[in-house]
Amino acid sequence: MFEKNKKYIYIATIAVLLIVIVYQNNRFSDLKTAVGSGYFRDVRSAIFLLEQDGDVDFWVQTLKQAEGQITLERHLSEMTLLGRKFMEMDGKILLIGEQLNLLADQYRELAVNIHNGMSYDHNAEEIIRNSSFLQKVLKEAEAISGENGKKYYQEFTNTDSETSNLVWKEYKKFVEEAEE
Repeated sequence: MFEKNKKYIYIATIAVLLIVIVYQNNRFSDLKTAVGSGYFRDVRSAIFLLEQDGDVDFWVQTLKQAEGQITLERHLSEMTLLGRKFMEMDGKILLIGEQLNLLADQYRELAVNIHNGMSYDHNAEEIIRNSSFLQKVLKEAEAISGENGKKYYQEFTNTDSETSNLVWKEYKKFVEEAEE
């Protein structure tokens, strides 16, 4: 009897395995989309934060007010949080996180210089330069992936992706310009 049904048992086993494989593949695909959607939110949040950053003169005037330091620290905590999120990403994408953290440090240095009555022109120039670099790279990264969560996952987890290479190329150019 077993020999007679052996063929059907094999077919049933293969069918069950195929169903399990398809199911797991779909779940893994959904996971990639969810993680990629998180990357999309981080990119959009960083662009929004940097666009709202506005002119450095706004922060200079804010820091001269009584509660200005508190307002700046709230802003910088958001920037630092986004920096950490980018630092957790793979490959060359973490350079965006490093630059966000550096930008937050530059704002803190600006606050110290204003508080101590020192010149802050150099800080303002560096802030504008770093913010412009970050906005450019983030907008280009957004253009590559659009709003597709799976595409963000592929671009932000692969060290040889178009986005990763873009970040690296723009970062090298940014550093070379700073050294001139």
